Amino acid sequence: MEEKKKQQRGEFSNKLEKHLKSENLAAVFAHAKDDKELDIQFRSNYINIYYKGGNILKISPKKTVINLEFDKFYFYLDAKNGKENLWTRKTNIKKALKGDNLYKAQLNKNKAKEIIDKLNREKNELIARLEKEGPAAYFSNAKHVMDEWFKHMKEEGIFRRNEKETQQKISLVNKSFKDSDIIVLDVEYAVSQKSSYGKKGTTPRADMIGLDKTGRIHIMELKYGIRSIKGSAGIVKHLEDFEQTIQKDSQGEFKSEMKWLLEQKKRYGLIEEKEAFISEEKAPVFDLVFCNLDADERKSMGEEYRKYEGRINHIFYLQDDSLYLKG
Repeated sequence: MEEKKKQQRGEFSNKLEKHLKSENLAAVFAHAKDDKELDIQFRSNYINIYYKGGNILKISPKKTVINLEFDKFYFYLDAKNGKENLWTRKTNIKKALKGDNLYKAQLNKNKAKEIIDKLNREKNELIARLEKEGPAAYFSNAKHVMDEWFKHMKEEGIFRRNEKETQQKISLVNKSFKDSDIIVLDVEYAVSQKSSYGKKGTTPRADMIGLDKTGRIHIMELKYGIRSIKGSAGIVKHLEDFEQTIQKDSQGEFKSEMKWLLEQKKRYGLIEEKEAFISEEKAPVFDLVFCNLDADERKSMGEEYRKYEGRINHIFYLQDDSLYLKG
């Protein structure tokens, strides 16, 4: 059997393209574009709209209609089942629904079904507001739901979002070469095992993909605060993943995908630099982006990563009040 072709970022079906031009979806897209707290990212035949690093709306084709999705677990604030982040809570409830004995004492099947039914009702009511009242009402209410969840997680000491929020802020402010040396083309890029440069048995991720004025692609690893940098092992793993995948893309498949994504983002007005391009000659490089480090911490990081000179292209040091990617 022939292996299914990997879909590219921003490779939309005719159905999704058509619906994006419809009055209702065009209004949603326009509102999200104008809202400085929302970041639109293209995936393979679907769109994610992010708020504070969390997915506030997913737009995807489904048979003859377009599916609008909000993660119902943002409504779930019950922390009695242990110190759980969003993904752990989902997993635990899904396991309980299947009658998994591991979670029976904490969460039985009937209780899990009650929770899911309630969350689905709340989610459906929120999505209905988008269809009845328009994007302004929807995003306002969805932001409130997510803010309550973020607040609850912070109070419980369960979930720190500094890195995700900062990633989105960097993506939002670096859309033009007017104030920055690099524009952000994509976030949370996953190297598919279906690609010619994929890594068997794993799916390495890049926090951000940037593009400079010369057409060079930058694979960027973001770390927020000194606590996120526990030695160099984690960052070195990302560097090695880059060297074993994207850097070894002899067929130019990754560049081709980024070219497609760049043109799609220009077409939909998400990249302000109309002259931005991807060079055929210049190979992608690996950068580190450290945020919220003091002077001593910067010095320490500079010394730590000097031994990787030639492998790490550049280290950016950013602060919350200045997130422009300047060399």
